[in-house]
Amino acid sequence: MFDLNAHIQEIEQLIPKAEKLRKRKLIPYYLLKSLALIPLAIALLFAYIALSNLDSKAIPIPTGVAAFIFFIGAIVLFSRAGRNRLDRLRGEVKEALLLPLLGQHPHFEYRPKNSLTLDDLRRAGLFQPPPNILKGEDLFVGQIGKFPVDFSEIEAKRRTENRSGNKKKVNISVVFKGIFGRIRLPNSSQIGSTLVIPQLIKNSQNSKWFSWVNDALSLLQIKQKHIEIEGLPEFSERYAVYGDSPEGSRKLLRLDLQQVLLDISARWERPVYFAFVDQTAYLGLSHKGQRFELSVRQPLSAETVRQEAKVFLQEFQEIEHYMELLAQQLS
Repeated sequence: MFDLNAHIQEIEQLIPKAEKLRKRKLIPYYLLKSLALIPLAIALLFAYIALSNLDSKAIPIPTGVAAFIFFIGAIVLFSRAGRNRLDRLRGEVKEALLLPLLGQHPHFEYRPKNSLTLDDLRRAGLFQPPPNILKGEDLFVGQIGKFPVDFSEIEAKRRTENRSGNKKKVNISVVFKGIFGRIRLPNSSQIGSTLVIPQLIKNSQNSKWFSWVNDALSLLQIKQKHIEIEGLPEFSERYAVYGDSPEGSRKLLRLDLQQVLLDISARWERPVYFAFVDQTAYLGLSHKGQRFELSVRQPLSAETVRQEAKVFLQEFQEIEHYMELLAQQLS
């Protein structure tokens, strides 16, 4: 197991280098922001002309409209300029701080700018209809025993268009956000596909987070047959099982695996998705919160960086442990 405590202290040695990177990369960001001064100056000029010619019937209205347009343009430019650059900088600072630590892991490779793909998500079959928009980061690729394992943070959405006459309405709904991983078991004798989906969460009206989870679950249109699974009553209460082979799903979901999935859900404190498709096991861990999202517009604080790194590495260890539990049950 990765020695967390031995590496947390090392991150303080990396902060000066990350701080130099932050300062250097912020310069073009603020230069882009300063471009908003140009339309703002033009807006003020038109406003001055309009106010200076209030007695004229022709000049104030068009110049006033022009002043308003340039003022709105200045606000939009200031709010959006450099946004992508700031996101890239946040990723570069994270990479500078975490990659040297996680690069020492004996069994996993850390790729902060990569993630699992839409195709990976679709193969699992857990989210139907499938999402068509995905962004992600923090990909871990490695090995547990003899099994290849990878997982990353993702946010999957589905974009749909509805037309009514000449009008087009675009709707974008969150399908899943959290940690999504897989374990490939090439020699598995498992028959068919099995999907384990959380039931709608009760008593969630007071929680915005659980509300969107329920919204995402209610949008699912699973095509496979619902399968009744004998075993732990709590498992049947919390999960619905679907598949194309009742015999295969019941053989897969033994009591031990049911208990492991319940234990993972209890420890993670969020809904857990599980699938076994084409000799690959998939695990979805619903969003638990922001992961190592530092504010790069402020100087890096050693205490904040140390705390964020500790949470990130602890979560990594937690997910690694879940993957080990599943690999043991499925091998």
